[in-house]
Amino acid sequence: MRDGKPRSGLKPPAKTTHVLPEYPKEAVKQGLVGRLVVMGRIDSRTGQPTDLTVDGGPEMLAAAALKAARKWRYRPLEIDGVKYDLELHAEITFTLE
Repeated sequence: MRDGKPRSGLKPPAKTTHVLPEYPKEAVKQGLVGRLVVMGRIDSRTGQPTDLTVDGGPEMLAAAALKAARKWRYRPLEIDGVKYDLELHAEITFTLE
């Protein structure tokens, strides 16, 4: 913002493709649930998540979360025509109902 006004050359980031993780059949059998955080960065050139890691949750669920997150796509932050990489923090919750 300049002088209290939004920048005209600002294009905020946005997720353009979202893929839900598949609940692994074995995890369902075992009753595994958990809340995981996928972390990494969004590449400003491609809009793809890179350098992904998962914090928390069983390994089987972490693998499913990473597989889905690799398919997400973003429109990166753009200011005055310059695109910027962004940090990614996304929470994924696996629950059985």
